[in-house]
Amino acid sequence: MCGRLAQYRDAERYFELLRANPAAPFAPSPFAPTAFAHAPVYNVSPGTHPMTIKAGGDGPEAAEAHWGYRGRAPRMYVNARVESAATSGYWRPLWERGRILVPADGWFEWTGAKPNRQPHFIHRADDEPLLLAAILGADGFAIVTSSADAGLLDVHDRRPVALTADGAQAWLSPETSSEDALLVTATQALGEAAFAWHAVTRAMGNVTYQAADAVAPLGEDAPQPAG
Repeated sequence: MCGRLAQYRDAERYFELLRANPAAPFAPSPFAPTAFAHAPVYNVSPGTHPMTIKAGGDGPEAAEAHWGYRGRAPRMYVNARVESAATSGYWRPLWERGRILVPADGWFEWTGAKPNRQPHFIHRADDEPLLLAAILGADGFAIVTSSADAGLLDVHDRRPVALTADGAQAWLSPETSSEDALLVTATQALGEAAFAWHAVTRAMGNVTYQAADAVAPLGEDAPQPAG
């Protein structure tokens, strides 16, 4: 599952992951979101409009999109299971024509029972940003999720599909068929060993909480909600 994420770096930093030569100095190019104003957000929730990356005529482009897709369903969905999204009648049109990326610095999951659930921030162990597979429809997008593996099961049994740079480019490409896109999610997704996680302040459970310590390891000085 992915119900909250963080998106606090500059837009250019996310686009760097899509360059053919990561060692080259970064400069404005078709990959650079030169006209996109992106403010740091430490606690992104469904129903908001985070930055996404979509295929454009000259290369990937940055755009805001609503997190949550309803379509013809009676409720809004924020995630789509990779096991069925490529073939179900509900998700398949988005899978075929609406593949996008959601850049992120990590996502949040909760453990324990209410009312004492503990949030955790999951991120790349090397502190690089993430490129999450997502599918976009007319009224918003859903993040593609898969089963968690190994240690991530301690936090949650589902996780977003975070793609490698090559996988992200293939996922965006209009030339990638639906079947090949499904193969990308299986062969070009980061494995459990790529991630690290730590407990964070429970204050971030409030969607309005946007302090930087929302993603910081829990410490004695981290603010906690009353009660």
